[in-house]
Amino acid sequence: MNWANAEINCLYMGAHLASVHSWWEYHQIQRLTAPYGYREAWLGGTDAAYEGVWFWSDGSRFDYRRWCSGEPNNMFFQHCLQMNYRGPKCWDDLWCSYHRPSVCAMEI
Repeated sequence: MNWANAEINCLYMGAHLASVHSWWEYHQIQRLTAPYGYREAWLGGTDAAYEGVWFWSDGSRFDYRRWCSGEPNNMFFQHCLQMNYRGPKCWDDLWCSYHRPSVCAMEI
């Protein structure tokens, strides 16, 4: 689904799209996508409110980054964060209207 619908889907489950705050967290989240071939998937990062200012949909600090080389580039208004991009499995900004699987996370 698109990024907004993915976030709404997470909210219905009492969660948000996942935020990432360390290398360890990113690799734990990647393990969830491993059975599907490390496919690209939505995380909760966006800069739609203000270009170049990235935040997590759960309101936590954007204090860890795993951008691919040259990213985020905002090519033609890309404002949502996908993970597992290309060979390095890093982050890429993408048009929020694209359909991707998503990773939700909640406090337990």
